[in-house]
Amino acid sequence: MARRLAAHHEEIIERIVESGGYGDADAVIDQALRLLVEQEERRQIRAKLQSGIDQLDRGEGIVMTPEWRRDRLRIARERAAAGEQPHPDVCP
Repeated sequence: MARRLAAHHEEIIERIVESGGYGDADAVIDQALRLLVEQEERRQIRAKLQSGIDQLDRGEGIVMTPEWRRDRLRIARERAAAGEQPHPDVCP
């Protein structure tokens, strides 16, 4: 899918390349896209953190006792033995 950049975007990219920080327009665009992806990942992490904070505020927290930890470990081992993959939030 080819897109045409607006003239003012092309001017910004040319100015950045001419400043010597990047070898060409593709390098500028690659960096911009990497930064957008990182920004979106941070937004998702913040949303998950806020969800957890909201749960704690509602009194929905779990006390992490030694028994709770042992139970979680047992469940994880059973799931691994069954070939289940951990949720990406647990093991990204």
